Amino acid sequence: MFTISSAMDLSQVTLIESCTSSKEMIEKLDSIFKLKSDFNKMLLLDKFYQLKMECNETVVQYISKVENLAHHVKDAGETISDATVITKILGTLPPKYKNLRQAWLSVDDSKQNLSNLTTRLIDEETSLSQSEQTESAFFVYKFEHPDGDFLLFPSKSVTKLMIFVRGMRYTQFLLRVSTII
Repeated sequence: MFTISSAMDLSQVTLIESCTSSKEMIEKLDSIFKLKSDFNKMLLLDKFYQLKMECNETVVQYISKVENLAHHVKDAGETISDATVITKILGTLPPKYKNLRQAWLSVDDSKQNLSNLTTRLIDEETSLSQSEQTESAFFVYKFEHPDGDFLLFPSKSVTKLMIFVRGMRYTQFLLRVSTII
């Protein structure tokens, strides 16, 4: 009993000071810290399943975050398969990655691994950021009108015309560029 209690902090010793045998001490410590371990598993699993990609995160940062959390869950004694990690990543990506999610379904099952997904996501992110930079190079035109302000967002093939009434978006029309010119 002395050996067990001498290796503990004072705050921990108070937990077992009423025990009369070494076996009783071990059983009590197991019951106390096992509850904390189960609670820790629950918190980690909840954090894993609630995690979503932030708008300012890169896909590499997000994949790393998901992988690290999955490793913590595994260290706590729960099993998380690679398929679960892949599903988690694909299911929580922003809507701009929906084409990649659909394309991933057509990938051969033997090639659906985290490494291939990471490569595809990095390529998709690079492609999307290049197209966003191209489209953001256009001007925004504002026309004031008694019914509301008209904002014109030119793009390559389609122009979006949004009507704002008292600061709220009222409706949106998609017009071909040729109809405006």
